Amino acid sequence: MGTVIGIPIYFHFTFLIILPVFAAFFALTNANIAGITLGFADLRVSILAKAMLGILCALLFFFTILLHELGHSYVAVRHGYGIKSITLLLFGGVAQMEDTPREPGVEGWMAFVGPAVSFLIGLVLIPSSLLLDGVRNPSVAVQALQITCGIIGFYNLLLGGFNLIPAFPMDGGRILRSFLATRVGFLQATDTAVKVGKVFAIAMAAVGFIFLDVFVILVAIFIYAGASEEGQMTKLMVALDGVKVKEIMNPTVFWVEPEVSLDKVLEKMLKEQRTAFPVVKNGVLLGVVSVGIIGRVRAADRETVTAGAVLNRSPAYAKSYMDAVEVLKLMGEQNDFVVVLDERDDLVGSVSKDDLRRIVNVLGVQKGI
Repeated sequence: MGTVIGIPIYFHFTFLIILPVFAAFFALTNANIAGITLGFADLRVSILAKAMLGILCALLFFFTILLHELGHSYVAVRHGYGIKSITLLLFGGVAQMEDTPREPGVEGWMAFVGPAVSFLIGLVLIPSSLLLDGVRNPSVAVQALQITCGIIGFYNLLLGGFNLIPAFPMDGGRILRSFLATRVGFLQATDTAVKVGKVFAIAMAAVGFIFLDVFVILVAIFIYAGASEEGQMTKLMVALDGVKVKEIMNPTVFWVEPEVSLDKVLEKMLKEQRTAFPVVKNGVLLGVVSVGIIGRVRAADRETVTAGAVLNRSPAYAKSYMDAVEVLKLMGEQNDFVVVLDERDDLVGSVSKDDLRRIVNVLGVQKGI
């Protein structure tokens, strides 16, 4: 989509699913809560005009969600924490941070600012809607503006309130952790917030099943999965705290030359029990070939296609003197192998997800996590 204050903005494919749903909902409903009209169904315009107004409101609402996430991001950046990206998706928006704030005050303030932005938008637009509702003999344009202000204002108040629920991965869960962390420590505070998040998700799912509300059930699943992921990530970070990359890397350097066929690479992977290899030529690291990359090549072609033809020329790498938590940040769904270089940029080892999982298990026992 582009960048805002230097932060890349992306659309998840689920955003393209939920956007027309919101647009249709706004266009075809006529709900009225406390004098605030939340749909264009009763507006005396054509169905096409209602559809256009619904689309406009849906876009404006997701724009305010982006503002919500930018509120988080601005505070994070001001305190020295990088933001990799902001992604708009099915359940709103997610700001992906490079690191989790360990200072309770910073995390609490950062989490609060997002809902505060939503509340501010609501507290500006709701009175505007009520004022426009009092206009005598309003034109269709004024009525459309009044309804638009009401919709965006109301749902921003709802968004702000929902995000303050004290359960991970909601902002309220982070506020709860920041409050507890000053009293029981970061790890135990996380564990408590995760448990609250899971209990809330289970209760929400039960309500969804009782009322046969699929959306509520999906949100409950999202909250439960997010709480679990937050708990696991925190334990990983605590386990790796104070550990250097050189302490967790596999110092035995397995590598292949670019001329080796993919069939031979797979044979070597089976023999050495590895899922990826650096590709090296005359002592120079050219990239990495992984089982995932090979899997995208037809089996019939692997005898002739070489490692050099398909390698990833921009592999993830870490320096041996870095904190081990940096490796955790580099790992992801599309990247499960990190090359380790020394101060002279010589290849000295590697870390795979399996390596990381084993060492974290040992460190977890050692630290009593």
